Amino acid sequence: MRLELPGCRLFVTEGTLVVEWRGFSQLDVPMDRCASVSVRPHGQDGGVQIAFRFLPGQQVTAGLVMVRVDVPAQFTERAGWFVGELRRVYGIEDVTAAATEEEPLRRVPRDSAEWVTAPAGVSSEVLYREVFERLAADPAS
Repeated sequence: MRLELPGCRLFVTEGTLVVEWRGFSQLDVPMDRCASVSVRPHGQDGGVQIAFRFLPGQQVTAGLVMVRVDVPAQFTERAGWFVGELRRVYGIEDVTAAATEEEPLRRVPRDSAEWVTAPAGVSSEVLYREVFERLAADPAS
């Protein structure tokens, strides 16, 4: 099982996922540590991002490792196949459906009792607008 991308290669060998960023770094993680994997839209060009979440297992230290790999638009079909195979072979949870929000992100109305202080200042309004615009344009960031 292998996925070749520009500058990055993902493959499984002997039950270990290897993510190799050519000329930079390599990550080897046993597949039994993979708690979830998903494919999410990323960017404006039709590309996606593969997001892995790994748990440490029986170790005494808590934590997790998140890995995100950007996939250009021309490789999205192959990336979907790769993720599907990982899920099938290793029984990994499909969090794509669970990750979708039931209702869209929206601001709390100004007249709501949930506001601590209202109205928000001009700088805060500018920040809110920029954040919501970015989230709408690229929810995977």
